[in-house]
Amino acid sequence: MAPQPFIFTAVTSRQQVSLAQTTEWVQGTTLRNIPAWVRFRPAPTNTGRVIQVTRHEKLLYQIRVSLVSGQYGRSWTDAVNDDGLGVGVIEHPGAAVVLAGLDNVIMQVEYPKRRPATVFYKGGGCSSVPLLTGTAQPYLAAIAHAGLLRQAAPRQWLTVEEKVEFSVQGNTFILKPRNQPGWSLGVGIKPSPAPWWQGQAKYMEYDTADADLGVTLQSIATARPTNGNWKNWALFKALTLGTGRKMDFSAVYSPFNPYTPCDGQAPYQPNEAVRHRHLDLLGDLFFFGGWWNVDMQVLQGRHFATDLFRQWLMENWALKKAYA
Repeated sequence: MAPQPFIFTAVTSRQQVSLAQTTEWVQGTTLRNIPAWVRFRPAPTNTGRVIQVTRHEKLLYQIRVSLVSGQYGRSWTDAVNDDGLGVGVIEHPGAAVVLAGLDNVIMQVEYPKRRPATVFYKGGGCSSVPLLTGTAQPYLAAIAHAGLLRQAAPRQWLTVEEKVEFSVQGNTFILKPRNQPGWSLGVGIKPSPAPWWQGQAKYMEYDTADADLGVTLQSIATARPTNGNWKNWALFKALTLGTGRKMDFSAVYSPFNPYTPCDGQAPYQPNEAVRHRHLDLLGDLFFFGGWWNVDMQVLQGRHFATDLFRQWLMENWALKKAYA
């Protein structure tokens, strides 16, 4: 089958989708300024999403992500295997996989010099992927350049038989059945009295059936985290970044004007916070392995809450396959 030069529309495909070819390496540094590379490789039908961690191109370990096994590790966005080894901060390359509509893909995380020591993820064996600009855009661009390929196998869609609602620590997830491929997602964030919140949007929604879906998802891919608490941000830098850290992570907070770039990046957009919450939720969807075929409303929706929601769905058998 010849490669199909499409992206974004693949998110509503009833067929499985993989890459037409291996992407170029996306290069950057980890939390501790250790070089790390990521590339995405094609995979056969029904492979699902696989993470391979390598050093000098030699396989260290492999993790297959699915609804059952796609569990978090010591941190909320780690993927770990049975030996406790894993890779962290994968929500953004994971979100790129979801944004592109990939069912079958191998995400290869390469440490060309040495495997970084675990610092931020205490007690575990996780090292981070390249942080880059703090967005999914570099990963999505690599996927788009490689091209996508429709495969001759049906895609797994997961839906619910009736309305499902789950709340934990101020986070609420509501799923409703949907009768067509794709999903709708609306996310609201509680207002904050902090000065950085002024002018920020508090709600955003979209539907994969929207005519401007590509524009919307591209906007989500470029969203960056906004850091409203400069004390916490300073503590985070002290604990994880160390001295001499290359500032390729663009989420640098300015206590004087959060909309002014501190590192050569474009200023924050007025809806940056809510767009980035969408990005994180799509990165969490990577851990499900399949696709949510629902209309979803989310309040807050932080990483740890999404993981608890996934576990709750599995324990209560609330999900069913659609379009079997």
